[in-house]
Amino acid sequence: METHVRSMDHERTLIRRRLRFLALARAMLLASFGLGVALGIAGQFMQGFHRDIPIGLIVPFTVCLVVAIAAAAYLMTHRCPSCARPFFWSGNSGNYFSSACLSCGARLDGSNI
Repeated sequence: METHVRSMDHERTLIRRRLRFLALARAMLLASFGLGVALGIAGQFMQGFHRDIPIGLIVPFTVCLVVAIAAAAYLMTHRCPSCARPFFWSGNSGNYFSSACLSCGARLDGSNI
């Protein structure tokens, strides 16, 4: 009985760890997307002041774009550790802002596991 309880605790720990990776990837996607938009807007506004400033923003903007693409790819390919279905997709609709699995309801913070 005690080994069964330990194995269930170990399984819950693994599920929570995988949920934290999904939460981190979602945070990276949203932060890099927001920062990329801010850099793009700043580049447009600064273009009138000095011609070389927007060129200096190309590298940070590209890094934000690459991080956003990598995070989105991670979120699309990794499944919910609790039900093994796509975490942010259910049927034909998806929601990257969701804090719970759209299939089983497992929360990203692991509070209901």
